[in-house]
Amino acid sequence: MSLGEGLDAQVHRVDNGRMRWLTVDLPAVIELREYFLTPTARFSHMAANALEPGWMDGIEPSEDIFIVAQGLFMYLQPEAVKQLFLDISKRFPAAEMAFDVIPRWFSWLTLLGITQMPHYRLPPMPWGISRHEIETELRTWTSGSTAVNLLDYRMPRGWLKTLEDVCHALPIARNEWPCLVHIVMDSDGSAHKSYERSRRNGTSVSLCGMSNCLPVRGIHGCRTENTFPSAGKVRRRRPHSHPFFELRDERQDCHR
Repeated sequence: MSLGEGLDAQVHRVDNGRMRWLTVDLPAVIELREYFLTPTARFSHMAANALEPGWMDGIEPSEDIFIVAQGLFMYLQPEAVKQLFLDISKRFPAAEMAFDVIPRWFSWLTLLGITQMPHYRLPPMPWGISRHEIETELRTWTSGSTAVNLLDYRMPRGWLKTLEDVCHALPIARNEWPCLVHIVMDSDGSAHKSYERSRRNGTSVSLCGMSNCLPVRGIHGCRTENTFPSAGKVRRRRPHSHPFFELRDERQDCHR
């Protein structure tokens, strides 16, 4: 399940031909998404607010559930992040989850109003957390046994890669760098033990939907190469056929 996925097509990069994928996003976003990515028997859409737990009622809890919240939590208030995490852990006590986080200092800068480009300002990101605080914070939110694995963002080249290498070499700086979080939620600890055993044995596979590789217990044999669906599987329409693109002002269109 992918929360707040927007127009992301990561499902087609990790599809193993058997898994089912559910995109949960706001009604207006789902309407736009379906102009480009047509739902299928295995890839479905749900128009709902991820912060309202009602969307979970129609989903049967299973040990093979993997929840992705890419580019979502940092845009929520801290209380909303905690409540969503609690709702998910109660409804899906044996699920895995992956999400990305930003450090506190970057969150503060967005609240002050950083200007990224002359006509674009980064939206506020109220929830930021330092790397060394993540595991402790998550464990205070749930009473069960939760395995927490932190993964680094990796820049491919250029000065950002050099800066990243320097930051990762310094513990203090590494704690103030964005990262990915992979957790296994389990109420009785059995999934936690199984997950740790698979990691020691080197039997975990990878999920590469979130700009990095995540070890996954529940989704076996998923593809990790960057492949995309053929034209026959994607409904292609002219952009102006949707009201989203019918903007009178060209400058506003570029801003969108």
